[in-house]
Amino acid sequence: MRLAKKGLLEHLDAMKAPEEGDASASTWKVNDMKAFAIVSTMISTNLQSMVRTAETTAKAWDILKTFFLRQSMHNRVQLRRQLHEFKLAKGGSIMDHFLRFDELCMTMQAVGQEISQDEHLVILLGSLTRDYDPIVKIIENMPGMTLFHAKEMLRREYDGMARTEHQEIALKSTHTSKYKKGPRRHMGRSSSRGEKFSGRCYRCNKYGHKRQDCKAEQVETERSGEERAFTASSRTSAGWLLDSGASSHMCPDRNEFSNLNSLTDPIMITIADGSEVEAQGVGTVRVQLKTGEVIRIEETLWVPGLDRRLLSISALSKRGLQVIFSDLSCQIRSNTEVVAQIPRRNKMYVLECSPAEVANVCGETSQEQESSDGSGAADLQVWHARLGHLSTKMLKGMAGCVNGLKIKKNQGVEDDIEICEGCIMGKATVKTFPKSPYGHVKTKGGVAVGPQ
Repeated sequence: MRLAKKGLLEHLDAMKAPEEGDASASTWKVNDMKAFAIVSTMISTNLQSMVRTAETTAKAWDILKTFFLRQSMHNRVQLRRQLHEFKLAKGGSIMDHFLRFDELCMTMQAVGQEISQDEHLVILLGSLTRDYDPIVKIIENMPGMTLFHAKEMLRREYDGMARTEHQEIALKSTHTSKYKKGPRRHMGRSSSRGEKFSGRCYRCNKYGHKRQDCKAEQVETERSGEERAFTASSRTSAGWLLDSGASSHMCPDRNEFSNLNSLTDPIMITIADGSEVEAQGVGTVRVQLKTGEVIRIEETLWVPGLDRRLLSISALSKRGLQVIFSDLSCQIRSNTEVVAQIPRRNKMYVLECSPAEVANVCGETSQEQESSDGSGAADLQVWHARLGHLSTKMLKGMAGCVNGLKIKKNQGVEDDIEICEGCIMGKATVKTFPKSPYGHVKTKGGVAVGPQ
């Protein structure tokens, strides 16, 4: 670039100087010396000794090319190995990664090893970390993807991850300061003098650091950090929206969970408009597809303030599922099996389904056993059989405390269970042999054998 800026780039190719009688010979020599000086300042001292005897800039450049770009099989193998072992460091800059990748590819081309654009794209996507898996899957399934557009999508994903990390750091700082009662008073000498703390940590019982600097404490803080949900709606709608920005599955309706565990430390969710809502629990949601199949959505956050249900692409990928996009629909696959087919609607992919009845977890029932209103309610006799012939007293206690135990409207918990044949059979006993002395032989006598 420096040679081109000064108009001296042609001296890299001009191997022979003009004739002495030529009027431009003296000017050419002056410019060639300038180009030679620029090239010499751009290389190390050891390499300067190699080109010291070169008569022109072009000869010096040819010596350097011969030394660095030997087009041998060994060089091509080594460069190819470096290219395929090229990986992005955890938390590294994606722009620096692009520069190193382009430099390696240009070196490959310089030694005579041409690489197609498709192979460029495959190697680049394979060099990324697991954090980029959601956007990589989208790029893989987009037809006509070029290397330039892929880099642009990866750059935007990196910028979004950097902003999220900044928000998490700010959230941790706010979360920590919320519980401080006042300025912390350190016992002993101040650590500002550069002295290493030699006491014991009250978190991990190891020496050399304090609890606020403990790595175990930081890991727990990260687990309760900020989650993301980039898609939001103005009203609650049916179905689950497939979201590439959500870090976890999210559901606002408590009644749709088949099991739910409360969170000791609530998680703050940042939605698209910048506002935050609170996740209060995590559990499993059972939904019934239009095909009648019931599937489980595990590790789902209960977020009461959310406007709609979100299905996270990154959470699906962590489970080993594949999300394949096309023009009109999207497929969720487990190996070769299609788990769900999601149509595109208004530029969004929404999984059409309905909540599966929580009561159905205990078993299937016939139409005669279920109520006609479709609420999943059943009489006490059915619940008695479902729950392993549980007693009436226990059923009465559970009716008001357990979600999903629905009893028909015309039958309350004060009613008793009819006589259960299964319980009677299970509690039946066999009468023992009598221990009475009646019928026993008390006198001695002979025993007759044979016909009388």
